[in-house]
Amino acid sequence: MCGVPSFILKNEEQSRTRLGQLMNFKNEHSNQNLNEEAGEIIPVNVIADNEIQQPQKHEKPAPEKSEDTYVDKLQRLQAEFTNYKKRVERERSQFRAQGKRELLGVLLPVFDDMDHFIMNHADEKNEVVNGIELIYIKLFNKLTTEGLTRFGQVGEEFDPTLHEAILTEPCDEELDGKIISVWQAGYMFQDQLLRAAKVKVGKAERRTGDE
Repeated sequence: MCGVPSFILKNEEQSRTRLGQLMNFKNEHSNQNLNEEAGEIIPVNVIADNEIQQPQKHEKPAPEKSEDTYVDKLQRLQAEFTNYKKRVERERSQFRAQGKRELLGVLLPVFDDMDHFIMNHADEKNEVVNGIELIYIKLFNKLTTEGLTRFGQVGEEFDPTLHEAILTEPCDEELDGKIISVWQAGYMFQDQLLRAAKVKVGKAERRTGDE
């Protein structure tokens, strides 16, 4: 270069040489892995990253309900609803039966009056007697289809769970413990006792000693 003193050029070249040596020295030391007795030396930038980064807590997602879970729940609801329907129907049936029993309890005295009238006028055959007898038969047959049963007939064995003994009367051995007269008929409704029959029971005399 023209016009530049030689000492300046020399100094510039020395500076470049010195700068190159410094750069080479820095690269050699930065790439070198230094080992000590405690183990491998960790670079500063790695330590800084480890100190900054904290372990992240991952929340576990809620387990998804499987199809079988929903099917099982639906089946439980269906079973509960079916049981509820059966219970309601059973209660309704019981209420209906109770209502019928109460109604029959009111009608039984009417049956008794009609029955006594027909028995007392059995020898008479006129329009009144025939009309009352026809009404009695139709009404009784209708109630029989609903579950009404009449009991208490002459000759039946006396049953204390069904019959109420009003009187006893001496009788032969063959009529002992049997109904010999009915004062009021008994009724049952759907296998439940509405009213016991009021009857007269025969009682054979027991002889003691030699004849």
